Amino acid sequence: MTLRQFLVNFFCILLVFIPFSFEIGTTTRIEFPLELAIVIYNFCLLYFAYQQRKYIAWRNPIALAVAGILMAALCSILPAVYPMIALKATLVLGNYILAFFGSFIVISFTEKEKRLIIQVFSITYFALLSYAVVQYLWLGIHYQNSYLVAQPFAQGHTLLVAMGFPLWILLCHKIFIKRNNSFEFYLFVIYSIFISSLYSRFYWVLLPFFIALFILKYWKKWRWFFVSMSCLFLIIGYFAYHQIQEKRDREQAWLNPDDHNSWFVQVESIFEFSKNESNTERINRWKVGTLMFESHPLTGVGLNNYATVHPEICQQIALEKTTRNDMKMNAHQWYLGTLFEQGIIGILALLALFLAILSQYKRVYFVTGLIIVHYVALGLIEDFVLLAEIAPVFWICLGWFASEE
Repeated sequence: MTLRQFLVNFFCILLVFIPFSFEIGTTTRIEFPLELAIVIYNFCLLYFAYQQRKYIAWRNPIALAVAGILMAALCSILPAVYPMIALKATLVLGNYILAFFGSFIVISFTEKEKRLIIQVFSITYFALLSYAVVQYLWLGIHYQNSYLVAQPFAQGHTLLVAMGFPLWILLCHKIFIKRNNSFEFYLFVIYSIFISSLYSRFYWVLLPFFIALFILKYWKKWRWFFVSMSCLFLIIGYFAYHQIQEKRDREQAWLNPDDHNSWFVQVESIFEFSKNESNTERINRWKVGTLMFESHPLTGVGLNNYATVHPEICQQIALEKTTRNDMKMNAHQWYLGTLFEQGIIGILALLALFLAILSQYKRVYFVTGLIIVHYVALGLIEDFVLLAEIAPVFWICLGWFASEE
């Protein structure tokens, strides 16, 4: 077996570890067994890169921009509020980038190997989904239980769906270009129903949005019919929404202690931001993050420092409707999280990455572009830079994007 083939097989093993890794430790958290295996893999990958240094396309604009992302993280270490936390986070980020993005640049996977990557991750992810379905049925379909269905492997519905949403996009793509494939169609329907039942408002919006894009792309003869039916549906939905809202007001539905967990309240919170405590939580976190940026504008408070600095600032200021200010969580927004933790340098690096992605759009397949759009949108509600459930898949998708011809 050649070193290259060994790396391809090892990469597939990492794909199996992504959905089924879980946190161990309290002070120094390790995603077992993913982060332990990545270190071994990266040593082998770097050795292979040294051997193939004459043949690797190092000047790929996206690869250069990704190097800038890592440099911004490095710049945040020394000025960080807690330098050791920033150092550990940068090492984790560097390992993720090298393993899951770097492999596409260094190894240059063939089309057959890329199909194998999809197959391996699909099987593993759907195994996790099967486990989550059983858990959900056992616990009961309920808003609060949607945070528990995939534990200890994924903490909450958004992380669970985001981990494999590129697979949903690929399935959607296949059923639109191969409409006679019944197995993929049924799989797509089942997957969509499960996502819809998880109370993730973000994916309630994204599912119809992406289906609409596929219809407009592949069903050109039906475009105007689809647009007309969509407008009719929106009008009916608008009146139905207000009818239900008026009925709830008459019955004072909010007096029920469990009302905030209902389907309607979750839908309502999409349009009325203050109706959901997670929305209020995000606003509070962004207010606190603004103070971090004001005190550390150039380099931020340090990569992954937000979670530790946040409770300290909360003790000094008053916030309305505080809910989880004592918990160590990130800023719940990729762009603001980058600004708070890596300052102006980090934001410039992120901007350079987006410019590099835009520079490659002409040679990228439609479905791959949609996957990147998904992560750009996900960044509005989640900072996934160091989330082991999402970050590896993001870097895989970005590496795939960078390697397309």
